[in-house]
Amino acid sequence: MFPSLEKLHLSYNSIPVNHLINLKYLKSLLYLDLSANEFVTLPEDLSFLSQLEDLNLSSNQFNSQSTLVKPG
Repeated sequence: MFPSLEKLHLSYNSIPVNHLINLKYLKSLLYLDLSANEFVTLPEDLSFLSQLEDLNLSSNQFNSQSTLVKPG
């Protein structure tokens, strides 16, 4: 798809958290901005983002009682 893509800005898109699995095709991704997408949890497994160095999750809906990883 985009095998050499290194930076991706997806802020303010209201992306459903279950759609994040589609990022597995971006093997060279180093920077990912998912800010302001109204996330409350994250998928259980994000290990496919193995090259990622910088992840922006600011301005989502996480709080002190949020589980960042949705239990299986």
